[in-house]
Amino acid sequence: MRFAPSINKIPYLTKAISKIDKIKFFAEIAWENKLTTTKEFSEFLIQIQNIGKELGGWKKGLIKNSSQERGETL
Repeated sequence: MRFAPSINKIPYLTKAISKIDKIKFFAEIAWENKLTTTKEFSEFLIQIQNIGKELGGWKKGLIKNSSQERGETL
C-alpha cells in the first residue's frame, strides 16, 4: 500500500476510519457498564480521536490530490 497510487489508498482509509468508529462505540459501552474507569476511558478516547483525525486528514488530502490530478474541482 505504501507505493500504491493515491486513489487506491482511499478505500483502505475509509475502512480504517470505520473501524475506529466501532472501537469508540465499544469503548463507550465498556465505560457505561463500568468495565473501565472514567480516567482510562477519557485518555483512550483522546488517543483514538487523534488517530481518527490523522486518518481523516490523510483521506481528505488523498481525495483532494486525486481530484486535482484528474482536473476536477471540489
